[in-house]
Order: sequence, then C-alpha cells, then structure tokens
Amino acid sequence: VVLLAKTERVYQNTRNAFATEVKRKFYWAIVNGSFDKENVWTHHFRASGIKGSKQKVSDEAVELSTPGTMAVMRVAENNGKSLL
Repeated sequence: VVLLAKTERVYQNTRNAFATEVKRKFYWAIVNGSFDKENVWTHHFRASGIKGSKQKVSDEAVELSTPGTMAVMRVAENNGKSLL
C-alpha cells in the first residue's frame, strides 16, 4: 500500500486508523507452473526506520511485532500457469 497525503495530519490519521479499518486483504497471483504448496503461513512484522516506514519481518514473534497470516491456495490452473 502506498499512501500519499497532502499534510502530515492526514497521513497520521490514515496510518493510525488503517489497522482498525482494514480487516482482511486479498491478493491474487499468477505463477508459472503447477503450484502444490497450499498452506497457511504466519510472519511477524515490526516497524523500523523513520516514522516506521520500513518493516522487519521474522518467522518468530519478537518484541513489538504484529503477526500477519497468509493462506495460500490454488484457485485454478491452465496452460502451465496457476492462479493463487
């Protein structure tokens, strides 16, 4: 997500409300070949950098990290491409 705001106040308000307003996100991907690794993965994100502009990601929970879970499943496969 890229956020462009005219003022620092609008930026901060949107950033602070984002986690409570967005409950679920869906992503689609098309990959070459057959995909057979359906699973659920959890990573732990921790803000770093100026104003938390970067995220450090870990497989394990660390201090001040927030978990993010992703379920991956193959939706369709056609002509050597998989839709996830």
